[in-house]
Amino acid sequence: MKTMRVIVATAMLNAILWSSMAHAQTGVDTENRIRRYGKGVVVTKDRKRHPGTAIEFTAETIEYRAKGTYRETSVPLSDVDHVRAQVGNHALEGALVGGGTMALASLLALAEVEADPYTTTVDNAGSIIAGLIIGGTVVGLLIGMAFPKDKIVYKRGKFLVNARVLPVMEPVTDATCVPMVALQLSF
Repeated sequence: MKTMRVIVATAMLNAILWSSMAHAQTGVDTENRIRRYGKGVVVTKDRKRHPGTAIEFTAETIEYRAKGTYRETSVPLSDVDHVRAQVGNHALEGALVGGGTMALASLLALAEVEADPYTTTVDNAGSIIAGLIIGGTVVGLLIGMAFPKDKIVYKRGKFLVNARVLPVMEPVTDATCVPMVALQLSF
C-alpha cells in the first residue's frame, strides 16, 4: 500500500513539473484554453473546410495547425459554423463484435457436437473455446482501433453536450455492491 502511495505521489509530481516546464518553454497560457482535440475539421460559415491537428478552443478563437502545411492558424469563433473532431476510436465495439462472434460460433459448434451421437467433445474444450473468444476479442479490438470516431463538438456558437449513461457499482459494505446508473455530461 505504501509503495502505491509513493508511485501515485511521484506520478502527480511528475505531471505538475512537466506541465509547468511546458508552460515556461512555450509561453502559452494553458488556462485560457477551453478545450483541445488532436485532429479534426473546422468548417467556416462560408462552407470552407479546414482540416487540421492540435485544435484548441479559446474564449474567442479556434487555433489549429493546417493539414499539410502545419501552419498555425487562428479563426474567430464568430466565423466558424461547426467543428468536427476525433474523439476516440471504435475499439470497444470491435472487441464486442469479435468476442461475441467467436462466442456464438463456439456455442453453435458445441451444440452441433452434442447433437451428433457419433462425435464427442475433447476434455479441454472449455480452454479452446475461451482461447477462441479471447482471440476474437483481441482481433476485434485491434481492427476497431484502426477506425477513428469523430463527432461535431462545436456548432453555431455552442459546444455540444455529450451524454453517456455509465453503470456504477456502489459499495454498500465490504461484501456487497449495489448497481446504480450515473449520467456523465461533458460540454
